[in-house]
Amino acid sequence: MEWSFLFFFNSALLGVGLAMDAFSVSMANGLHDPQMSRRRGVQIAGTFAIFQAVMPMTGWVCVHTIVELFSFFEKFIPWIALILLGYIGGKMLVDGIKGAEAEEATESNAELFGIMQEALDGKVERVVVSTRLTDAPAVVTSEGGMSLAMVQVLKSQPGTDELPEMHLVLEVNAKHPVFATLQAAHEADDDEKVRTYAGLLFDQALLVEGILPDNPLAFAQAVAELMK
Repeated sequence: MEWSFLFFFNSALLGVGLAMDAFSVSMANGLHDPQMSRRRGVQIAGTFAIFQAVMPMTGWVCVHTIVELFSFFEKFIPWIALILLGYIGGKMLVDGIKGAEAEEATESNAELFGIMQEALDGKVERVVVSTRLTDAPAVVTSEGGMSLAMVQVLKSQPGTDELPEMHLVLEVNAKHPVFATLQAAHEADDDEKVRTYAGLLFDQALLVEGILPDNPLAFAQAVAELMK
């Protein structure tokens, strides 16, 4: 560390500040207890002396230790940056590949998704293959400025007449067995089954988000029908 006049000046200012802090608290204690014993006064003064000395020294030791550790790891910084950039670049590449595959799958199932969108009767603007789902069969997302949950919170507030326009999208998991069932029903020209499954998937996705379907009774009846 370079010893200079500025270092001593800063240390002196720090000492004056700490002394003023201790003086004000000691004065308040004295006014509160005018009959304070000498032993009590020594205890208060000693406590301030110890802590006001230890705290700056502890801070200096911690900073000095961090500087030394940083100097030790300084030679590894380029490698750390390389690893981070490699991870970010690799993730972007994987996401791009997934996005291209999902877009291609959406185009190849355009007719099936058109029937599903028609069955939902304007509830969603698009039906697409999802890039984010791993376990769930479907999810409803919003392309507007607010999430579904936030819109539901606003709806529950009094005096909320105008809500932001939402553009809902039903994303389906192409790797889920339900999607294979949808494709099989479409290939068998069983469009009624496709429409039923589309409604179930949409309502199920809403329930996962904590939102009740528009017609809970119809949803329960459709589930019961599948269980027969």
